[in-house]
Parts: sequence; structure tokens; C-alpha cells
Amino acid sequence: MALVPVRSTAPSYFEITDADAIQIQTTLMKEWEPKREVWSLRYGDFIVGANAGISGLIINSMFRKKLKLLHHGLIYTTCLTVAPVFIATINHNYFITKRLLLYDTDCSMCQYLKAISSSQFASIIFPLMTAPLIHLSIAVNLGFRVPYVTEVREVLKFWWNTVKPSSKRLLLLSIGNCAIATVIVYKQSNAIDNVKHILLRIQEKIDDGTISLKK
Repeated sequence: MALVPVRSTAPSYFEITDADAIQIQTTLMKEWEPKREVWSLRYGDFIVGANAGISGLIINSMFRKKLKLLHHGLIYTTCLTVAPVFIATINHNYFITKRLLLYDTDCSMCQYLKAISSSQFASIIFPLMTAPLIHLSIAVNLGFRVPYVTEVREVLKFWWNTVKPSSKRLLLLSIGNCAIATVIVYKQSNAIDNVKHILLRIQEKIDDGTISLKK
């Protein structure tokens, strides 16, 4: 079964829910040959997520280095690195990939903006918000002379003193995230357009009798 991007009252067509449509399309992408034509639809979410994880790791290392935590709190740092991966992967899948699989491509610019915004939040904003709070809490528990998380002004001062020297690095990370998100959406859009074109051609041949589904 395939999700044909046409509207018709033909008896062979019937309406299904979005969830069923996504399941059909996901199965189609897994079975599609050649696989290189749909790699972005199959792996695009994970690529965006992995990129967010790298950015999260770099940002976390900035705060760990500033506080000289060495090996302390590595489990929490790992969690902070994994969180952006899940956020970016889930967001991209929900807001971009699933909409493309449903042929909801009326506003291509909206797709790019949503992908970039989601990627920036998961890979830059989220780590910059959570990393200082977590690592300051670790440092306090270790007896370091650092601000408590309740001391907002001091925490903001610590945050700025950590982020400012790495502003160029953060800018490069931000640009890289935008570039990767843009490329993935571009590849996904081209892939789904190609799939749609092929399915429509097959459907046309079925309708005019060139291809028969009867055994």
C-alpha cells in the first residue's frame, strides 16, 4: 500500500488517519529502492539530533572547564548531552519529517524556519540554559566557592563570564546547526517530491490500464 498524493472519489481510494498514513509512509521509505533516494527521510532526524548532541557536549565542556570539575558529575553531563539529541530528533521528526511524509509542503519556507528554530533551541539555547545550573549545583555539593543557583545575579554573571570568551565558537556552532538543518530539509523535500512524482506516474498507469494489479 502507498499513500498517493491525489484527491479522488474513485472507489479504490479511501481516507485514513494521519497516524495510519505516517505508518504507511514510514514502511514505504524502509522498503524503497534505491535507498539513496530516501536516505534523508529515513535518517534526517537522527543527523539533526546527533549534531545537537555534539553542540551540547561542547557547551557542557565549557562550563565544566570553567568550574574545573574534572571527572566529577560526568553522569549529569552525559544526560545533558543526550537531552538535546532527543529534543532535536523528536522535534524535527514531528514538525518536519512527518509533515513531509503527509505531503504537507504548501509552505516550504515555514519548513526551513521551523527546522532551524528547533535545531537552535535543542543544540544551543537548551544547553546554555541548563548546563550552568546543573554544573553549579555539582560544584556546590563538592564544596566549591561558587554562586548558588538561587543567586540569580551571580549566576548570570558566571554565565556571561563563561559564554563571552567562547562567543565565536558558539557562533560557529549556531551557523553549523542552521546549515545542517537547512540541508536536511532541502534533501527531504527533494526526496518526497521524487517519491510523490513516481507514485503519481504509477497511479496514472494503473488508471489508464497500462499496469494491472490483478494477478
